[in-house]
Amino acid sequence: MIELSDVRAGYDGTETIHIDRFVLRPSEIVSIIGKNGSGKSTLLKTIDGQLRYQGSLLADGKEVSALRTKERAKMISYLPQQVLPVDMSVVTLISHGRFPFADFSHTLSAEDTAAVERAIAMVGLDAFREKKAADLSGGERTLAYLAMVIAQNSGYMLLDEPLADIDIPHKTEICRILQELKLGGTGILIASHDIPLSFSLSDKICVLDHGNIIAFGTPEELSRRKELMKTILGAYARPNEDRDALYRYSLYI
Repeated sequence: MIELSDVRAGYDGTETIHIDRFVLRPSEIVSIIGKNGSGKSTLLKTIDGQLRYQGSLLADGKEVSALRTKERAKMISYLPQQVLPVDMSVVTLISHGRFPFADFSHTLSAEDTAAVERAIAMVGLDAFREKKAADLSGGERTLAYLAMVIAQNSGYMLLDEPLADIDIPHKTEICRILQELKLGGTGILIASHDIPLSFSLSDKICVLDHGNIIAFGTPEELSRRKELMKTILGAYARPNEDRDALYRYSLYI
């Protein structure tokens, strides 16, 4: 379990987020939603140990700031919003997810290789394994980077806008993969601007505003807080009665 208590963090001495209480459990998908600048990415980077913080931030009972880089990487994986079109093969890119487990030479063990192959199979990129990551489409590249963090095999996965700017088929496939990871025990935290998708995919929704958690609950619970959602986000979500709709929730203003 990842547990935050009175956590304050930011940049250059300026406090950007102040989280009184937040919990991410195994086998759970939580989406963080909020306007630009609300602190979504900052919260992910803080949990990942990239930013200094005050307060208590525990990963399975261990203070994140006290963990060494490799030890933390074995517990928490992080996928940033911007994924670069790097000049390496897909299988090499995915293998980077095993570096926290490798020795100084980055030689992969049999266990590392098995984890890479499992990740490739999970995202369906075996036919692309020798293709340059720079030559992939946007959706394919996102799948390759997702496979990299899957290969890391951490208990908790932090994803910053993983479904932005990709087509519907790839978006649907990534949602399927995230559900499979959740069923396998992974706790997944997603920062997202896509409110209907977040409500449809997630077990819990965390609403951030000016670095503070304004609301936290199930999609069903927050769909009933229409006025609060309109005030904070400018819109609200409610269940979709059309069975042919792409998402189980739709957006209204």
